[in-house]
Amino acid sequence: MADQYTEKEIIIKDIICKLDAGKLQAGDRLPTESELAAQYGISKTNIHLGIQQLERLGFVRVVPRHAIYINAPEELSLEAVDALFKYLGKIPARPVIEALLEMRRMMGMSLIKSLASNQKPDIVAQFHILLDQLDAAIATGDQNTREQALLDLLSFLYRNAGNALFPVLVRSLRNSMTQAVHYISLYADPQEMIRVYRSMEQHAVKGDSDKAVQVWYAWNEKLTQVFLRGLYGDQ
Repeated sequence: MADQYTEKEIIIKDIICKLDAGKLQAGDRLPTESELAAQYGISKTNIHLGIQQLERLGFVRVVPRHAIYINAPEELSLEAVDALFKYLGKIPARPVIEALLEMRRMMGMSLIKSLASNQKPDIVAQFHILLDQLDAAIATGDQNTREQALLDLLSFLYRNAGNALFPVLVRSLRNSMTQAVHYISLYADPQEMIRVYRSMEQHAVKGDSDKAVQVWYAWNEKLTQVFLRGLYGDQ
């Protein structure tokens, strides 16, 4: 219902839902802010704020004093994940998820390379402790315990990767990370997962970032295909 959202959020939700339904396509031109204000019965100020938010998330591109254009899924920021789940209330369209999974793949490889090149004894020791905790959580067979241990591990890796962007992502994308961990828990084989992380650890500690990336990449590709089949069927 509209009264669940602020005026600014009404325009954000409607644009995102139209994108998901295919009613808006990459390159489509939106009406002017004045026209949108009249169309939605919302103040021009709140239309402007909504468009600003959509632009920051990557859903639209604003050409000052000219037009507002719809972006391709590949242009979405990682923060767009939260918005998709918030406003759609369902699994987003497949092309959007595939674009976001590709960003996850690129970030994962960057994370591993950063860890391998910024080794510190205390970080290595804590990484090993968190892997042991994940191993113990997997042994309990309790999904919630496993998800929390995995979330703790991933948060630690992002905070200590030697890249200033990653700690910001941990703070701003906490909900998305929690959802991602839940899906990983549902679709990944727990024993295979811990083997992959331990292999990554061994290669990263040795400074062999390429091998660590290869191990993670192979597992991630397999998991991605299982994940997509689980969400959308055998397409």
